[in-house]
Amino acid sequence: MFILTLLGGCTWIEDYRACSAAREAETTAWTSLGSALDGASVLARRQADASLAAAQAVDLASSVAGTPMVTRAVNRGEMAQDAFTRGSRSHGTDLGLAQAKWTDWSLRTQEQVTATDALIETGRSVVERLSLWARARAESSLVVALASTRYEAAARTGGARLTLTVALVTPPTPAAAPDAVASHQAAAEAAIEAHADRSRGLKEVLTVADKVALEVERAGLSALSTASNYQFLGFPPEAQVAQAAALAAESSAKRAADGGARLRAAVLAARAEETPAPADDVTRALVAAVGLAHADDDACR
Repeated sequence: MFILTLLGGCTWIEDYRACSAAREAETTAWTSLGSALDGASVLARRQADASLAAAQAVDLASSVAGTPMVTRAVNRGEMAQDAFTRGSRSHGTDLGLAQAKWTDWSLRTQEQVTATDALIETGRSVVERLSLWARARAESSLVVALASTRYEAAARTGGARLTLTVALVTPPTPAAAPDAVASHQAAAEAAIEAHADRSRGLKEVLTVADKVALEVERAGLSALSTASNYQFLGFPPEAQVAQAAALAAESSAKRAADGGARLRAAVLAARAEETPAPADDVTRALVAAVGLAHADDDACR
């Protein structure tokens, strides 16, 4: 009996030592995970803030560029009348009237080309804004994931630690955070709020992008229709200004088609922007901590 008791005691001591060693290793692993998450969070916040600043800078530049430029007003009626008067003096009323017609058509077509090209340029700016806002939102998602994981790593105990992953938004556990992890909870909530702001910013740009894409496509179709109508207007060969305007409208229509396609593709890419993966050292530290938590659970059960 004494021997059995002694053997049982030795076994208990060995189990106790194994449990203590496993628990110590786990504690060290969670500490290392916390340090890795802290460092990665700082870098992620800096990158997300830089991307947000870039997006806001482009927004500001776009708003300034969108201010109408002061230009000399063009009175098409006066220019057409001048063409009619010049034609009447030199070649007769019929030629003057014809010249007035193709001059007026050419001016209206050139104005259409100018307006279409302006929309295309706006589309290019929106593509850049979409890219920057999508990146800012995706990077803020990583900040949320790291901050949430940092809080969970500090707040969870026991078996709850066995299922910890780097999640985008993890509901706080427990609901009322103890004082020891209150700062981590506050950081997670701040990250979630910042992410919501960036999500709203991206949504606003997506709304603008959809509208501009439709306007560019519509303007391109209108320019193409105008260019196609030229051959049916019966202008004489000497109406070279009208022919040039038709060619310009055709080119503008092609540019609008390309610009509209790029903008639509940018919208799809912005909506599909993925959250960056956490740094390798965070992933390794998390795997190690969860693995040692399992070992602790097995050794101390």
